[in-house]
Amino acid sequence: MTPVRSLRHEVPSPAIGRRFLVVGALLLAAGLSLAVLVASGIDAANARDLPINTWFHDRADTEGVLRSVSEFVTWIGAGPHIVPIELATVAVLLLVRRWRWAVFVFVSSMGGHILSNLTKRIVERPRPPWFIIHADQTVAMFPSFPSGHTTAGMAGIVAIAITLWFVLPRPWSTITAWVVGVVGVAQGPSRLFLATHWITDVLGGLSFGAGWLLLVWGAFLVWLAPRPASDPSRDATASLGPPG
Repeated sequence: MTPVRSLRHEVPSPAIGRRFLVVGALLLAAGLSLAVLVASGIDAANARDLPINTWFHDRADTEGVLRSVSEFVTWIGAGPHIVPIELATVAVLLLVRRWRWAVFVFVSSMGGHILSNLTKRIVERPRPPWFIIHADQTVAMFPSFPSGHTTAGMAGIVAIAITLWFVLPRPWSTITAWVVGVVGVAQGPSRLFLATHWITDVLGGLSFGAGWLLLVWGAFLVWLAPRPASDPSRDATASLGPPG
């Protein structure tokens, strides 16, 4: 007899979550190391980044499709837009009684913003030389390292994509999670094409965002994720209440 396929994707086990905790910690350590390297020699870091940044800038220094897509993607990742999206996602999850997933999205996304903004204030790196030409000069006053868009793309947008993957039924979960996930990952390249960040800003944002996301995701899988009644790992979270 052919087994019935579940309407939803299966949540990974706590053992997988513990592996995510390790990888997340390593990525955060890499981000912190990069922050120290940049802060200890900003002019040298800028000089090293300049050739790569020039290549990206030249690829999109027109009103073509690449620039238009980058502008759309980066618009979504801007603070005034992405924060309401994240909070609205949390609110909807709470309304449909998926509070565990609401906690995951809230902690991952808000923690990413805090981590990014604190590091920006410590490193105080100026924006690339083209920024004042292509972007709002008032935003140019904000420090450059790490890229807040890239951090939010991983810690916030990808966290929402993960939630959609497991909460919604197939095939909608697969379709929406991939679309949202691509938008999240594309935040980094979009900042390079628009010449608003150095390459190491994006790498730092990727390390911080992905590292924090994996830490929160790993902790969620170990201690909070809802489990089917037949799943032995459910005993580890049974005391936390009914599945959410």
